[in-house]
Amino acid sequence: MRSRRIQIGTNEICEASDGIGYPTVKRMCKKLREQGAAAFYRPPEPMKGHKLTPELIAKAQALIDEGRERLCLRATTDDWVNALDGQPFFCVTKAIDPGLQKTIREDLVPRLLVKVPGQPSEAQLAANPLLPRFTLVFDREGYSPELFAWLWTEHRIAILTYHKHPGPDWDASKFSPLQLTLVNGEEVTLQLAERGTRLTNGFWLREVRKLNESGHQTSILSTRYLGPIEPLAAAMFARWHQETFGRRPQPHSRPHPHPRQPPS
Repeated sequence: MRSRRIQIGTNEICEASDGIGYPTVKRMCKKLREQGAAAFYRPPEPMKGHKLTPELIAKAQALIDEGRERLCLRATTDDWVNALDGQPFFCVTKAIDPGLQKTIREDLVPRLLVKVPGQPSEAQLAANPLLPRFTLVFDREGYSPELFAWLWTEHRIAILTYHKHPGPDWDASKFSPLQLTLVNGEEVTLQLAERGTRLTNGFWLREVRKLNESGHQTSILSTRYLGPIEPLAAAMFARWHQETFGRRPQPHSRPHPHPRQPPS
């Protein structure tokens, strides 16, 4: 009866069998190492070429400790609030990611109501029921008809985001070539069309679609009810500048400005 043992740190996985040999145990060790374990072969008796030295044991323990440290690292999420040109406004760091919708409600809106400059006065808002305080631009993660309605009815904050459930394509004849000026000053011409749309909660907003050369239609929603559709499309596509400015900045690093938008 032969016994071949695999040691993981100070713990052993033992297999006893007449048929098991070194090649089999070696394959088992390799499989465990691929799974992240510090595994190595130890024969039942000290043999030349297979002795456990203090250095080898220390190295294996160091690998195990490193894996434990990675498992215990604090998970954080940074939500950056940027201007249209990609310049950062502020950052909210959460120990556990609660999701963009909850972060908007509990963290972003209270700070933005205080910090955003140039907001209309209460008298101006009362005089024009379609005038927003400011506009939030975010991606599909923040899509929520209830959130859109809450932002507008409670705070008069407009939203601009992608439509998560756009439905059937619109007729191509409804699109017209319109010229846009992007945040970097570039002039582009896009095929755009607009309709009003009602979401599942009955909330009414604007839907703007861009027709690509491939025939694909990109749909965006907005509660910015005033003004033409060109600025809406330009603001939505300005998110690309924000993502280029700082894509998930790492700890102890500073976001780098967009090459075509030097900091003022």
